[in-house]
Amino acid sequence: MSDNTSEPPGGVKPLRVLQVSDTHLYADPAADLAGVPTSGSARAVLDAALAGEAPDLIVATGDLVHDGSAAGYERLRGWLADSGVPALVIPGNHDDPVAMARCFAEAPVTWRESVSIGGWQVIALDSHVPGEPWGRLGAAQLERLDGHLAAADTPVLVAVHHPPVAVGARWLDGIALADGEALLARLGACGRPAVVIWGHIHQAFEGWYGGVRLLGAPSTCIQFAPLSGEFALDIRPPGWRELTLHPGGGNETCVGRLSDGAFRPVTDCEGY
Repeated sequence: MSDNTSEPPGGVKPLRVLQVSDTHLYADPAADLAGVPTSGSARAVLDAALAGEAPDLIVATGDLVHDGSAAGYERLRGWLADSGVPALVIPGNHDDPVAMARCFAEAPVTWRESVSIGGWQVIALDSHVPGEPWGRLGAAQLERLDGHLAAADTPVLVAVHHPPVAVGARWLDGIALADGEALLARLGACGRPAVVIWGHIHQAFEGWYGGVRLLGAPSTCIQFAPLSGEFALDIRPPGWRELTLHPGGGNETCVGRLSDGAFRPVTDCEGY
């Protein structure tokens, strides 16, 4: 577990967040991606991640469904609702925002832009660009972000699908968040502790932008090989990210994975 800032013992209970990402579900629950049955791997990840103490919030950071199917979204909604934990979802480049908006309109699993919980403001951003693998927030959404940041003085957790910084894999860095620097500049200037989490890269990542903590998550299905110039798969098993967020802004995080060899992909595929 990596530690940002230590907090004194006792005091207010920290906010525990479970991040799952890139589930890539299909209408057909038996369908696979590079040989990995995505429904089976996502269900296994949720079971493992929720086996201990329940988190206070689940955040699903995009590419929830691979084929845009309502059935895939409904399956995920059912799993998350059955967990008994409130959940936020955001779209990725493979998602259908219209179908998502229909499915995730009501609690306990919702797609909404901002929520306050556990002494933190959680802001969920939409980086989906129709028909494109890269992402963008756009001027209107960045303006709304300014409003959210001005409306509270608590630490902020921002969830987005596309990475706002380069992660060292050339092919992924070419399909990242086009206005990531604008996002990070706002967070760096807001005067509040800030953490950004994302998916899309199918691998764990940790970094900093000034005082803003940057965290990428593994996928619940296939993993991309770190630092690769072209599309390449990793044999590491599916995973998730856990965050412990203290009211003063301190935070710890770790990545969990299924056992080695679980849901091993066919690695000689040429992309998807």
